[in-house]
Amino acid sequence: MTKDEALYQTERWHSDSFIYSVPLKHTGKFVIILKFSEVYFNEPGDKVFDIAIGKKVVVKDLDIYGKVGKAAAHDEYIQAELRDDKVFINVCIS
Repeated sequence: MTKDEALYQTERWHSDSFIYSVPLKHTGKFVIILKFSEVYFNEPGDKVFDIAIGKKVVVKDLDIYGKVGKAAAHDEYIQAELRDDKVFINVCIS
């Protein structure tokens, strides 16, 4: 159970890669929060994927069901910095 339950009740999926594009206006440090919940698969290992920002993989072999089970919230936090119109990824925190 989470206080942000509505955020986890819809899904976006594809059998191939897809991209989010987020415009950034201010330089400085920030945290990217990626919110997940497994709503389809029923066993660990059924869906395992990587998360990349640009060409850098920041989360490798993420298995939502394996981490929290079905229909449970899971967030990934990625620290980053926008400097000179470039995004620098500092560290990935699960």
